[in-house]
Amino acid sequence: MSRVCAALVTNSGAMPSPTDVVTFDNFGPGFTVGSGPQQVGTPIGEDIVWTTTYSSSVIGCGGYLLGSNGYWNCGKAGHTGLSTGSGDMIFTFNSGLVNSVGGFINYAPGKGSNVVISAHACTGAVLESYDITVAAPISTPSGVNAGAFRGITRPSADICQFRVSNQYVVLDDLTFSEAAQVPNLNEWGMIIFMALAGLSSVYYLRRNKIKG
Repeated sequence: MSRVCAALVTNSGAMPSPTDVVTFDNFGPGFTVGSGPQQVGTPIGEDIVWTTTYSSSVIGCGGYLLGSNGYWNCGKAGHTGLSTGSGDMIFTFNSGLVNSVGGFINYAPGKGSNVVISAHACTGAVLESYDITVAAPISTPSGVNAGAFRGITRPSADICQFRVSNQYVVLDDLTFSEAAQVPNLNEWGMIIFMALAGLSSVYYLRRNKIKG
């Protein structure tokens, strides 16, 4: 089906409805420093755990420098930050698999390896990966609490982890959906045609059986 495909998402409005959002507002003001694990899904009744590969990553709010892209402060009441040029922040969905996930993101351009977002199975296997420094760069010169939405959507709910990596990346408003993709009109037409064809076959076989 044409709409059922994996994709890089650059607008939160393109996420399948309904969506849930983790704001991290309950962690500010101030930063908690560490690599987790930290339960972040409690305010919305979900088991979602934040971890990182760097021991001085942060969750909460405060002054967070993003090089030429400006900085974030407590105007963002809470967010997560990698705090290093090379590494991963990992959001693990323990309540159930999701088919779409993303967040409001920014980073410090040139301060480390290219920024990558990726979706993973529970085994850690990569399902989808996008270098957003190349595919969908974010530029917010001297911005304050600026950024853009970046995410991943897939045809079925098989995402266990969402990772954002490198260049002091920050993420707020973790947004996800478990919703199934809805067929478009052409796809509904094909579904109805196949159903009618199946019914016709059953009718034909039963009529021939009666005649015999």
